[in-house]
Amino acid sequence: MQEYDARMQERGAELMEQVRSMFKDTTDILQTLDSVDSIQLLGLSYRFEKETNEALNRVHDADFNDHGLYDTALRFRLLRQQWYHVTPDIFNKFKDEEGNLMSTLKDDPKGLLSLYNAAYLRIHEETMKLFLIQGTSWRPCLVISHHH
Repeated sequence: MQEYDARMQERGAELMEQVRSMFKDTTDILQTLDSVDSIQLLGLSYRFEKETNEALNRVHDADFNDHGLYDTALRFRLLRQQWYHVTPDIFNKFKDEEGNLMSTLKDDPKGLLSLYNAAYLRIHEETMKLFLIQGTSWRPCLVISHHH
């Protein structure tokens, strides 16, 4: 039993080192965002605080103009969860001339769900142009109901 415990502890240490290396070696912003999100969803962020903080600093400082809805909403949510200042104006590029969510995004369930989650992190003074709430409140339900 002790041998098994020792092997499991050793394996755990190896995996933790692999995760640390992954954070250190990754230069792709989206991969970094997905890694931070996965670590948080697994409930392991307390074990990788230094790595996730450094990763989010890099993400915050990076140019992020050419990314899609999923990437932008994920970045917004992860940074806001850690109290970074991120303006909701980053979502303006996803609005049409009337200020509504672009109709082409209705076929992007991953992006819409990410936007829906990000909308919960708005600050009271921010309206997030209401399209975030109006544009996502029914679409995820519609997308989910079509997949059943």
